[in-house]
Amino acid sequence: GGGFGALMRLIVALHSGEPTCVVFDTPIFSAVQWLYLSAALGEERVVLHDSPPVLPVPGRVNLVPIGLVCATEVAADLFISNRPLNESTPKARADVVERRWFGAGSLLLAMHAGDPFTGAVLAAGTTAVPLGDFMPGQQYLVL
Repeated sequence: GGGFGALMRLIVALHSGEPTCVVFDTPIFSAVQWLYLSAALGEERVVLHDSPPVLPVPGRVNLVPIGLVCATEVAADLFISNRPLNESTPKARADVVERRWFGAGSLLLAMHAGDPFTGAVLAAGTTAVPLGDFMPGQQYLVL
């Protein structure tokens, strides 16, 4: 999930060039992200996909509603999940693992410590980094 799009805006702003980004989220949040990112980055930099097959447009932020995940081919460099996998179905989690994090060699996942999915994420080679006393039971899993 991508929240309303602020992290994606920062990634695009900090990246030199025009990164190809793919954000999977619920349809309503995909629409909210399109509105925010189009206003922040310019409408020409944002693509809201609405039918299969999903072919990410290079150099753009590609917003993909979760119903189209299986119709999307992605070769990612970085996979970020700020809690959505904690809230996802076991099937969705298994699909992410089966797809090997969409090919990403680097991972950043915020998760509840003790979540049953943590084992699968650690098996991918991540390191658990507790968030500290201010957020007990919360951690980042990083590769």
